[in-house]
Amino acid sequence: MRWLASLSAICAIWLCRVSAQTNDSAPALSTCVTNCIFEFIPASGCGADAACLCDSTVYKNAVQKCLQSNCPAKEALLAGRYQSTACGEPVRSEDTTTPRVVWTMFATAAIGVVARLIFRNPYARGHGYGADDWTMLLALIILIPFNAVVHLMAKAGTGRDIWSLEPENITMLLHTFWMEGILYAVLMTIIKVSILLLYLRIWTAGSTDNITFRRACFILIGINIAAGIAVALSVVFECMPISYAWTRWDGEHQGTCIDYSAQSYAISAISVILDLVTFMLPIGKLANLPLSRGKKFGVCFVFALGLLATAASIVRLAYLIRDSTSPNFSLWLAPVATWTSLECNLAVICACLPAMAGLIQKVWNHTCKGKNWSTRRGSTNIDNVRLSSLHTPAQYYDEGGAYRYHSITLPEITKTSLRQQISAEHVDSLRAGRPDKRGYRQNTNEIFLDDGAIEMAPRNSPYEQAFTAQQTSTFRQYGS
Repeated sequence: MRWLASLSAICAIWLCRVSAQTNDSAPALSTCVTNCIFEFIPASGCGADAACLCDSTVYKNAVQKCLQSNCPAKEALLAGRYQSTACGEPVRSEDTTTPRVVWTMFATAAIGVVARLIFRNPYARGHGYGADDWTMLLALIILIPFNAVVHLMAKAGTGRDIWSLEPENITMLLHTFWMEGILYAVLMTIIKVSILLLYLRIWTAGSTDNITFRRACFILIGINIAAGIAVALSVVFECMPISYAWTRWDGEHQGTCIDYSAQSYAISAISVILDLVTFMLPIGKLANLPLSRGKKFGVCFVFALGLLATAASIVRLAYLIRDSTSPNFSLWLAPVATWTSLECNLAVICACLPAMAGLIQKVWNHTCKGKNWSTRRGSTNIDNVRLSSLHTPAQYYDEGGAYRYHSITLPEITKTSLRQQISAEHVDSLRAGRPDKRGYRQNTNEIFLDDGAIEMAPRNSPYEQAFTAQQTSTFRQYGS
């Protein structure tokens, strides 16, 4: 019944105005409503001045409290409708803004997931699918009904004044809001679990340096799942009986509910904290990569973009704190629903950004830098070189114009498509300096060194030597 407090006063003069503006006789207000209207007119100092009564905050607040305490909800709705029309208040409607934002963001999220799956596809020379990819695909599937529910909320009346809605629309609005809360808890849990599974895939169990980090990931996965289940159950059973969550507004049903404001604050706070911990967890590992400062910043920046979803969650929490006590709940639910949808869609988009960047780079390299090695002795072009590090983590860096691969305790690079200019003179100097520690496979781009390194070399090189079994199993050639 909190929303009754937002209904402003109305007087007999307003009834005449409403009748004149609608060219129809105004339905009579109940005795309860008219008693509240006339009881506080003397204290307002406005007399019969309708404009003064419309502008008097003191008078409106007094009538609001009276309506809240003494009048049925549906009668108070009618009073609010009269007040809005008689005072010439503009009709507020934001129901078209939310659907546009929701489906635009969903289209972007869908593109991100599709790009991720294409980039990881083995037939597209990706390194195959993992649990992180399948959980992200599941998140995209759940995102469809979630966005549909937010859309239905807009159609039911978010962004409009409560007194402008029909009773059945108010019930539908609260019902869809209840469903949105459940889907939100499930969706955000799956997204964060997918991100943590990606961390486990990057920082493998083969290195002792990753033990603590991987334990933290597993612990966070457990915490996220437990928190998601707890939040979902708290929304499902926030009222008893359950249907009272969307029927309590009319005062005609019996039931009990938990404190909605406290519940909303707790859910938002838990979401923000888990977001921050999840997205910031790998920054320390990324900062220690042996890359140039610019490249290191770029990698950290891509991972930190996940904080955009956290920012949306913080904005959503700000709206809840500001407006959750407002009785005109249909109006303030519009920004809450919009920012909730933004948070979920942004989380999916940000989780797919690394793969999207990889796909864009692969397409750019394929279309703009040619496919074959130059036969001239100045530069040669490596194309479509793909490596699969089966048991040794590998990391690459640029040195002397050539890409080198060394076995180190850093993220495993599997089936990575590369394309880079390499100096032919540099390759020749390597051959001359280490003729006894070099293996070369004919018609490939690879020179394998005994210390686990690999140098890229032109095809059709005259240097051909046998590979050791370990080197052959460690690195494979997938190029044409």
